[in-house]
Amino acid sequence: MDGWDRINPQVHEAWHGRWKQGLVEPLRTLRDHELVLFTEGECEVEMEGRKWSCPAGMALVVPPGMLHISRAVRGPAYRYCVHFDWTWNRRPRSGRPWWVYWPAEPKQKTLHNPPAFIGERPIFHGLFDPVHSPVVALVQTLCHRWNSDHAADRHSCRALLLEALIRLFAPAGEESRGRNEGDDLAFQVRGLLHGLQDGCGSIIQTLPRLGYSYEHLCRVFTKKFGISPLRYLTYQRMERAKQLLREPGRTIAAVAGELGYENGYFIRSFRRYTGITPGEYARRERHRAE
Repeated sequence: MDGWDRINPQVHEAWHGRWKQGLVEPLRTLRDHELVLFTEGECEVEMEGRKWSCPAGMALVVPPGMLHISRAVRGPAYRYCVHFDWTWNRRPRSGRPWWVYWPAEPKQKTLHNPPAFIGERPIFHGLFDPVHSPVVALVQTLCHRWNSDHAADRHSCRALLLEALIRLFAPAGEESRGRNEGDDLAFQVRGLLHGLQDGCGSIIQTLPRLGYSYEHLCRVFTKKFGISPLRYLTYQRMERAKQLLREPGRTIAAVAGELGYENGYFIRSFRRYTGITPGEYARRERHRAE
């Protein structure tokens, strides 16, 4: 790609975390770009029919408007994620999440498409040394500074991201909006939801461990991610169910039990999510594998 001297990135969001093996994130579409650094374990990212194996030392940029799903195939897996635009944009943020979960679709006018010199929805990918590469330190520092209370720290994230992008993919102002404590709480809620994916515990009993009412946590989470905690957890479990149903010898009742569902309720939920029953899905996928 030409035009690296024209890149002036704008950071929208930065976070990092560990995934246990088997964890799956629901189908989603981004409004902006997302740089993902995989530093431990191995993940798999599937984008519109193409699968990307992402072991430690892999970097990937997911473009806007592309339906994709992420899975931790060997764990624990650790990721650093930075949402950004390639060029500075002074338009104020509308407050909506940077991602939309399937079956909802973002409106085309809300997508932050790349400038012409980047290309049309390119998927950048590159390799780095997960132990010694300066890219890891750059993105770690970026995530730390993005959550700072100081505007100067947040401004410097642009320079850190630019250097990371150049190191990964290049060939041989405005006052900060400030830290949003609700964002931190929303990510804590999501962390608890990931622990419930396999049906271990009640969402209503688990979330208040954060010291807030269930209703308040639902409002905070929905504002940040665009869907309720219960729906997010359901989507996670349905994607996990699809993985389990593809395994030989798995019965519907066993999959339902593993995910914490009564058999009949699981069948109804799966059908609402996919449009077909678990049995139909299993037969279809096993036929494809033959």
